[in-house]
Amino acid sequence: MKVCNITAMKQASYISNKENKKNEIKTEEVTKKQNSAVDMIQLSSTQKQEIQDMLVKDEKYQQIQFQEREKKYPIINRFSDVGVAHDDKEIHQMQKNFWKTTKEITGDFLDGKATVDDIMNYFCDITDEAFEKYTEKGYMGDFNSEKTALLNQLYRDFRFSVNSAVYHRNIDEGKQYCEFADYGYHYYNADYYYKAKELTDAVEQEVMFVAEEKGIENYTAPTDLQGYYKDLNTFMFTTHGFINEMIDVTKEPPRDFKFFRQESSYQPIPENLYYEQGEDGKWYNKNPSNHFYGCVVKIWSGDWYGEEKIPFKGSLDDIKNVADVFQNHNIPKSIKNYLSNLQIYSDAANSLMYWK
Repeated sequence: MKVCNITAMKQASYISNKENKKNEIKTEEVTKKQNSAVDMIQLSSTQKQEIQDMLVKDEKYQQIQFQEREKKYPIINRFSDVGVAHDDKEIHQMQKNFWKTTKEITGDFLDGKATVDDIMNYFCDITDEAFEKYTEKGYMGDFNSEKTALLNQLYRDFRFSVNSAVYHRNIDEGKQYCEFADYGYHYYNADYYYKAKELTDAVEQEVMFVAEEKGIENYTAPTDLQGYYKDLNTFMFTTHGFINEMIDVTKEPPRDFKFFRQESSYQPIPENLYYEQGEDGKWYNKNPSNHFYGCVVKIWSGDWYGEEKIPFKGSLDDIKNVADVFQNHNIPKSIKNYLSNLQIYSDAANSLMYWK
């Protein structure tokens, strides 16, 4: 093993305090660059590399470097949008590219233009890029805690971007079924649920291989994920409002199942709008001159299609189970039990904005 030439270190040029003052303006221009102790000594590139290799293996030196990084960017948010990316334009641009490309490649997967292997290869590529960039710019060292924090952030962001892309695919596809306006609707296609699940299941396995490749010891992927990061069900049904439209988000939908609902109005309910329940159990508007205020529900299962209009009477507890709403329909057995997992309510009631 080569030994560093200590004599060369002792003979390094001395710069006086007077000369340092003359160079103050120049040093201010490079304050953003993180210089190691080796960079401050005038040595040949070979000698610097030898010293750097020695220091990298020194635990005390590494700990000092880690503490300096931790002071400026705490590891708890170093790799999030409020961390390094908030101050470093190059890192910020890398994150923007990540979101954009992940959305595009997920779209290709939904359209059958990309495979699961293509998506996993992409995940490995963005991981390599992130590790290289953060290390190159001095934001990360070889500490297990730092590498784990970065990989966890990439894993969460990837899951979020997949679920987000699939959610917006639902929004785009559901617009064609609108009756009252091109907003205020909710559409859920089970095919997209299973597509998203295929990718998130795959990345759960892939992230373990990446961790091994990066030398992260005893790595375990995060399991305490918030709704947006878990799956399409939690992304769509548990992230807003006070009333769950899907009662049990862990219950998987029947394949080839689609569900659409749209509220007819966000305006206050007219005082003279009156509904009366008929002998058939349905509610009828006894004052037809007023517009219908309620919700249209559409359900598909293979070749079967069902539709109902549900009036809202202006009550906070005016919540209806979809299975009850469609009880008089010839519902396929494949979806009959699942419909009880969905319920309909007024968006206005959910927001508690104007109901009295």
